[in-house]
Amino acid sequence: GHIFTPQEPFSNVVKLREILRACEEYIWWEDPHFGKRALEELASVVDPAKVRQIRILLGKQKYEEEKADRDFKRFRDEMAQKGITVEWRITERAIAHDRYVLAANLAYNLPPVNAIYQGTYGEALLTTNRPPFEQWWAQASLVG
Repeated sequence: GHIFTPQEPFSNVVKLREILRACEEYIWWEDPHFGKRALEELASVVDPAKVRQIRILLGKQKYEEEKADRDFKRFRDEMAQKGITVEWRITERAIAHDRYVLAANLAYNLPPVNAIYQGTYGEALLTTNRPPFEQWWAQASLVG
């Protein structure tokens, strides 16, 4: 796993990027507070030779706060040019306390992405327990 600390705000982002770079086939990211800045991280690290699909599951309140439709659509269109399918969906209510990044080869339990950027203490734990992301995805509302 990785430890995120207030003393290492730059290294915290580097650790997040390492997790994203390690993903193979797809990236499924569940974080009710997923923000536009996380799209920037994805755009900077996703390797189209390794990842063909990105799914983002966020909460309705954050979606409304961010007003990220335009940024998301530009991100989606850019990734499509690279052969990567991108979708996001919103949930009406919290579906999990933890946040997850899932790929074919790994599953991470993460602190909230905004907490990583803010430099609060937290841990990213590699886990063998895969949450029911596909079930959550099926129950969420399609965006864009």
